[in-house]
Amino acid sequence: MPSKAFLRTLIVGMIVLGSVSVVVSLVTESLLPDPLRAYAEAEWEANLTGRDVVMLAVAILVIIAWFVSCIGLFLFWRPARILYLITITAGLLLTPLYGPYVDAGWGTMFEDAAVILSGVILALVYLSPLKGLYEKPKLDR
Repeated sequence: MPSKAFLRTLIVGMIVLGSVSVVVSLVTESLLPDPLRAYAEAEWEANLTGRDVVMLAVAILVIIAWFVSCIGLFLFWRPARILYLITITAGLLLTPLYGPYVDAGWGTMFEDAAVILSGVILALVYLSPLKGLYEKPKLDR
């Protein structure tokens, strides 16, 4: 049976890998071919539209809810399991709406590793004996 410590390690690992992916993507932007680097720089320098502001606000809300759910999973807070599932699903469904982006590949490697850990965490909190940590205790009659 997977342990609480193992689950907590996966949660911390996922957060670290996700954070590293963002930093590495920014640091390795210089590795992009000139046309892609020019596209990425133009995206950063473009004026924000109303749609951009809305999408940014939604992204920030989802990230905050995701982080709260991660803390909740770490502390075995019952509502965290469904909140985590909702935020992972929302992030997945919102991704195409953010449009194209370019990456040198290194950031994507860390992001993909974080996504794999997300799937493992979902499996553990819904399908393993650890799911009992997030369910109401059953009363024996």
